[in-house]
Order: sequence, then C-alpha cells, then structure tokens
Amino acid sequence: LAEGASADAELRRVAASSACSSRGLGGAGAGAGAEVDDVDVHVRAGGDDDVAALHALVKEAAGAQDALQYLRVTLESTVADFRAGAFSFLVAECGGEVAAVLIHYPVWDVCRCAEYVFIDDVSVAPRFRRRGLAASLVEDLRERGGMYGSLAVDFQILRNNEPSLQLFRKLGATFCDDFVNISLAGDALSRVTSASGFACTAVGGRDVVVRRAEPRDGPQISELIQELAAYEGQADSVVAGPLPFDHDRGKESLSRIVVQSLVAEVCGGDDGGGLVGVVIFVPCYASWTGRRFVVSALVVRAKLRGSGIGSLLMQAVCRHATDDGIDMLQWSALPTSEAAMTFYQRRLGATVNATGEWVDGSLAVA
Repeated sequence: LAEGASADAELRRVAASSACSSRGLGGAGAGAGAEVDDVDVHVRAGGDDDVAALHALVKEAAGAQDALQYLRVTLESTVADFRAGAFSFLVAECGGEVAAVLIHYPVWDVCRCAEYVFIDDVSVAPRFRRRGLAASLVEDLRERGGMYGSLAVDFQILRNNEPSLQLFRKLGATFCDDFVNISLAGDALSRVTSASGFACTAVGGRDVVVRRAEPRDGPQISELIQELAAYEGQADSVVAGPLPFDHDRGKESLSRIVVQSLVAEVCGGDDGGGLVGVVIFVPCYASWTGRRFVVSALVVRAKLRGSGIGSLLMQAVCRHATDDGIDMLQWSALPTSEAAMTFYQRRLGATVNATGEWVDGSLAVA
C-alpha cells in the first residue's frame, strides 16, 4: 500500500477524533437566526472574509489533538482553494464572532443525474462547544440543500464517534454499511500516472482513445450508467436527466459543483466505433489536506471488462489530478465485487478501507 494513502488514513482518524470533541449536541433551529443556550446565533454562508477564521478553527482542532504534523493546508492555500470553488462553508456567528464552521462540497449521483452535498468537517471554537451550534449548521445546510435541489446531505463518521452519531440520529439521519472507501494517493497515484504498461489490447485490434465527454456522447453515456446501475442491483433508480457535461454550471448552486467526465472510445471499424467506458469525477476538499477528486462512477461495458479500459480511464484521471496539483483520489465501491476489489488493489495499488471503522450517513434535505 502507498505510504501516502496510509498516512491519510491515520490523518482521517485523528481528524474525526477532533471533530468528535468539536461537534455540539442539542437541537437549535436553523435559518437566518436562532438562539442556543442564551447566545444569539446567526448562520450564514461563509465568504472570503471568513476564511481566516475557518483556518484558525481547523488549526486549533489539529493542535488540540497534537496532530499539527498532519495539517498540510495553510491560510494561503485555503483562501486559494475557496476562491477556486474547491469547497463551500457555513458560518455560525455568536455576537459577531465566528464560533463554528461547516465545510461542504458537492458530489454527483450518476444514476439520478443530480448532486448531493457532502459534509467534510464541522469545527466549533472551544468556548462555544456543547451549545448546539453543530446542529444549527447541519439543519441550515439541509434547508439550503432543499432550496437548491440537492438530493440529500451525506457524511461519514467513525463508528466509535458516539457524540457525532447521537447528533445525526437526533437529526433523523439514516446509516449505511454497504460500501467501502477506497483511496489512491501518494506513491501509488504517481505510479499510475507514470505507468507505461496501461494499454488496451482486447478491442479487435482497434485503438482506444480517452478524451473529454461531449454532448454528442449523451445517449451512450446513459447506456453505460444503466449498465452500472443494473450491475449494482439499482436499475430502477436511474432517472433521466442532464448528464454531467450538460450540467448548467452557471445556474445558482449551493456548492458550485464542477462535474468532469472522460470517455474511452473505440475508433474505426465497420460499426464506426463507439464509447466503451466512462469515468465521472468531481473536485472535493478535505479541511486538513486540501483538494482531491472524488470518482462518482467508473464504468466499462460488460463484454470488455478486464481488457485494460478501466486502467486507461483511471490513469487519465490521475494525470488530470497531477496537472491540477491534486495528489489523492477517493471513491466508494461494493465490497462484494471481487473483480473490482482486485482491480483497485492490485492493478492500481489503492487502499481499501474495509475495516468497518467508518459509517456512511445521509440526511434528507428540508
């Protein structure tokens, strides 16, 4: 396993422990204003002027856990990442002071052709803890998600983080253990990026080209997504809608989502060729380590699986990440697919978190 991926797993455990001590319990209503333990609270979207306070809270959390060595972001990088749209955040103000922040980013649901919001972190200033500020922030995010058409608000919590589990249970969250978390980082990502042995050899001798998806690819991408849904036993969940390259990035959005898609295309032949695979990914953000990519879907036509097309697509994403200064990819998968797990671990050198440490959770939007 890659050293970088192992270090990131340890970092996430430490960060989650910090979040446990930061997240307040108790119910405070969300919205423009609320009162929590006799403190007037105002929840609003964070902006440029709040990034310094956000970074200070993140740094305080790392210091409280004696884990500053894991903190890779700086104030300058946090400002740059926010301005680039890598993340959005909410602020809870108490008496004009930034008392808590909630960092979130969008993820694309390929089956339902819509976005949902993922909570990366909630940090509360020490003297404002246990006053319900975390609940206020989460409830406000649910309301905003509903206003902007998000499917749900999702999150991950360490299984032993009982305070956070209690908080989200009170808010009506549902939990799921069906998927495992996978990451490709550090040396492993570098090896995939530079590998010369990734080639496709089983498409009738014809060349396979990886390129950006275009609107004309829509019908074939829809077919691939149908294949993925059927493979995962969710064929009935597919909803027709705008595909990632169609997504109106100019519309008013909660999280400034930027969906990116690459397709693998067979060139030439009597049938004119066609798409044989697609990978869909979005940029996201981790409050301690900065930007990364989340892979929403990797699909190869069933008859061509094992031919190297998946490797070509993942290598293209890794190279795109490297060009953007990103050194980590993340995604989720069903652990029941032995072929997929073998591909991720042996072919890509990815880290699979199958220990049951993490619980996936979801909240309906308001």
